[in-house]
Amino acid sequence: MKKIINWVYVNLRKYTGLCMLRSLSSYLSIKKKMSQISLNVGENCKELPQ
Repeated sequence: MKKIINWVYVNLRKYTGLCMLRSLSSYLSIKKKMSQISLNVGENCKELPQ
């Protein structure tokens, strides 16, 4: 996770404008997917008997 943040930070410094937006949007989509996966895991855990 730290590697991703470092990568984004370096890209934000290196590029401006469209390139920055593109890397940011790809980062956000990755984050969204990860949160969806963790949500799915949470749902599955709820279904299991306590």
